[in-house]
Amino acid sequence: MVLALVIAAHTAAIQIGDIVFNPDNGHYYERVDANIDWEHSRLNAGKSYKGLIGHLATITSEEENQFIFEKLGGDKLKGHWIGGYKGPSSQGSVWHWISGERFTFVNFGPGEPNNNGGNEDGLQFHFTGQFVHGKWNDLPKLETGTDRALGYVVEYEAPIPF
Repeated sequence: MVLALVIAAHTAAIQIGDIVFNPDNGHYYERVDANIDWEHSRLNAGKSYKGLIGHLATITSEEENQFIFEKLGGDKLKGHWIGGYKGPSSQGSVWHWISGERFTFVNFGPGEPNNNGGNEDGLQFHFTGQFVHGKWNDLPKLETGTDRALGYVVEYEAPIPF
């Protein structure tokens, strides 16, 4: 009976205030609401939580994307920056994660990324009616505004505690 309770504790997400623990990868996530551009979001995400240093969330699987979407408020994530960025123009339109992880999983919304205006180099959760189940959008990293850049998602990496 005790063993079953211990296993159950490690299979459920744990909410700690506004921070959620994902037992599948041992990482913590936090939604921060603010009218802010990608670069300032990146700098602010570098804060620490319980000794762990954060960064803009890097989403490398459908499961991780779904976890973040469900646990951090669903539609409240509209316009929130994540840790994807497009490299310098010399690298073409290649997307990167700020953590250095491979950018293999993608979840762009319909017609995205579209590089509208030629300078959409930051990644966010889509902010328009196309926002369904955590789809992504490219937007200029310097963009701010009440309906387009509404915050960011922080990821804190930690070893799984067992």
